[in-house]
Amino acid sequence: MLSRPWRMEEDELLVKWVDRFRKMGMSRSETFEYIAEQLNRSAKACNERWNILRRSTHHYSGKKNDSSQKSRWKYMEEKLEANSQEIRQLIQENRRMREEMRFFEKMLLEEYQLLIRLLEQKQPKGRIHRL
Repeated sequence: MLSRPWRMEEDELLVKWVDRFRKMGMSRSETFEYIAEQLNRSAKACNERWNILRRSTHHYSGKKNDSSQKSRWKYMEEKLEANSQEIRQLIQENRRMREEMRFFEKMLLEEYQLLIRLLEQKQPKGRIHRL
């Protein structure tokens, strides 16, 4: 099963539900099983994502840490820009490879046609394949 990227709305719901269920006294496994069902993800994926969020910001405890959030936003923007640049490079490389592929396909076709002509000159009824 391939995992999909986490959306901001899912992060917010995850944090909200973990806080709420902890206050209600639910066990960790019950909490993440419920959240996984609601977000259509595995309990393990929810737990891992919550740990990432917990380490990267302090909003899970209700405390706003603006500098931490700003640094996280800056990091995410830089990562997004780097990924966008990598995607542009991969698209360019893909186009170059398709052009090269077309070139080699044409070369192969020309060589095949030349081979057929040479065989016809030597043996007018000759075939490349024999049965």
